[in-house]
Amino acid sequence: EILTLKVSTFPLRPQEKSFLFFPFFLHYRQRSVPKWDDKNFEKMKMQFVDKGIPVIIGEFGASRRKVSSPSDQTLHNASVDAYYRYVVKSTVSKGLIPICWDVPGWLFNRNTGAVLDRGIVNAINQGYNDASKK
Repeated sequence: EILTLKVSTFPLRPQEKSFLFFPFFLHYRQRSVPKWDDKNFEKMKMQFVDKGIPVIIGEFGASRRKVSSPSDQTLHNASVDAYYRYVVKSTVSKGLIPICWDVPGWLFNRNTGAVLDRGIVNAINQGYNDASKK
């Protein structure tokens, strides 16, 4: 087993909450998401979701950063977007609930609701739509 069930003190039902911090910042030359994630998402599905216990992936994220050359920046941005799309697609298709990590000024303006990073928001929506097609 990869996880031990933490029984909530709230009287309704047990639940599992996981945090996905790898990779905190995605290397712009990385071509794929590590297989660790998918294997463990599947284990969470079998160990909890299939038994009626909800699983929340409590935080996941990959931050955009400035890299040296424009071509590397383009690849880095595409890698970050691919990471979000993959995590959402993989978790949702297994019945897990992903929660994207956000800090003020990153994805949304919390005062106006304006989207600040349309690429990540689109990737999240695409991942959900991809998972929903199954």
